Amino acid sequence: MNPKILFKTPHMQLSGSDVEYCVDYELTETVEGISTGEVGYVAAYNELMPDVVEVLKQMAVDQLNGLQSTYTFDVGDVLTFGVA
Repeated sequence: MNPKILFKTPHMQLSGSDVEYCVDYELTETVEGISTGEVGYVAAYNELMPDVVEVLKQMAVDQLNGLQSTYTFDVGDVLTFGVA
């Protein structure tokens, strides 16, 4: 069974005039020495929060699939904080 990616701490960071939506995540099992991570995304002006969460989920999956690991993650492995 694949480890799950748990979204833990959603937050925003300001970068100039941009707002970056970020989330810290934790893995249910350590993978290639990694147990935590963070992804961030600058959304378009009219982008809805559920869409932002979907992008963040895909970014976390892509980040973890970039590891040389026996696991392959997909967005179904991401457990969120109830937004999407």
